[in-house]
Amino acid sequence: MLNPFLNYAMPTLACIVVGDGCPFIVDIEGAELVAKLNDKIKEKNVNTITCDSKDLDLYLAFKEGAWLNLAGAKALTLDDLKGFDTMDPLSRIDNAMHFGTRFLPNEGEVHVLVTVAVANEKSSTTQLAAPAQEQMVETKQKRYVHSQMNSKNGVEFLQNMNMWVKYWSATPYPDEGRRTVDSFHWETVDVAGQTIALTESQQRARYREYMETGIGNVLAQEKLCVVGVENAPDLLTAYIPHLDIHLAGRTDLVILSDEVLRGNADDLRVLPGARMVVEVKKSIQSDSMFQALTELTALDLLTTDPVVALLTDLNDHWHFFWLSEVTGEGTEKLHVFVKWPITNPGQAFEIIRTLLTSSAAVIQFPGSEPLANRRKLRHMLPTLREGGDGVLDSIERYFDIESELGPDVEMARAVARQVVSSIPNFNTTTSMHS
Repeated sequence: MLNPFLNYAMPTLACIVVGDGCPFIVDIEGAELVAKLNDKIKEKNVNTITCDSKDLDLYLAFKEGAWLNLAGAKALTLDDLKGFDTMDPLSRIDNAMHFGTRFLPNEGEVHVLVTVAVANEKSSTTQLAAPAQEQMVETKQKRYVHSQMNSKNGVEFLQNMNMWVKYWSATPYPDEGRRTVDSFHWETVDVAGQTIALTESQQRARYREYMETGIGNVLAQEKLCVVGVENAPDLLTAYIPHLDIHLAGRTDLVILSDEVLRGNADDLRVLPGARMVVEVKKSIQSDSMFQALTELTALDLLTTDPVVALLTDLNDHWHFFWLSEVTGEGTEKLHVFVKWPITNPGQAFEIIRTLLTSSAAVIQFPGSEPLANRRKLRHMLPTLREGGDGVLDSIERYFDIESELGPDVEMARAVARQVVSSIPNFNTTTSMHS
């Protein structure tokens, strides 16, 4: 319940999506329902909020007798919302439990916190479908969003891919031959005497510059650049034919050809010369690995050369991943994701520089054994060799799903890329996005 002394006239509301950090203003009448505010917020953010307006949860940005300022609101995560009052979608804006009839904002205040409710991708009526439709829904549910990966769906992903994770413990680059690199400093701000840590998204520019500085002149030599891709939400969207696995989302940084700095902004979507994805987290959790694995898989499918994923806190956790093969007894081959944990920033940047100067499948790191053997997924799994029959199956499967559940733009794009890559003249351009 809000402070009863907040009784002012009704002007505009300052809103912010939790975790996004960009405030925006919404004009709304006090007599309108909160559900109308949901609609207006959706209209203001059509390019970033993709769910229905009814799936938005709104909270009053009011706590301990005061409205949050911008710095305080930006620092919030979903885990910090306990103690904030939710807004009832069927009650009026000027209801006493919301803003009252005489509310007046002050400069610098934030009034509404916005989150996306956890909801099923399709209506619950889908669960009542016939068995044939249920089978198609099951197919549709093999969808992995990079930012939503955890231990449960991560293990499921590995099982569906028939792959496992192998740890690599090589220690390259003797100390005497390695330059010293300081760890990245994660900044905090002081709000009303309380120290609040800034989020990863609030420090993107700083950690991108840190990566550029650490890599050094290798970027110029190889004509590469480090790009933040927060404005390309579907950059790492890919479809694995025959396995019915759909990967969606983006990463934090991509190291790729510096053509993207000189050409059209859309050039980023074709990932020219991409070598590495970098997922940055202030705190590495046990299930963070699975996000790096799906991002690596997507980048591998969308490019022609062997690639690497890096999961890092930019301090003492630098986890490198690549696709490889291990020969078992007889002619059996095991398909694996290799995980190489490094704890020293200087050593990590030496590894990055070595990886960026070679697109070869086999790399020798100074002082390390065995060799780093990198493979492409299309060469490891025969079912990924996209013949005409596979393309036809994918097209038919898409139209079956569309007829029951409606259009799916991401899946349509993925199938289109599969069609293009099956044409001989375009086979080397499978990295292109439609």
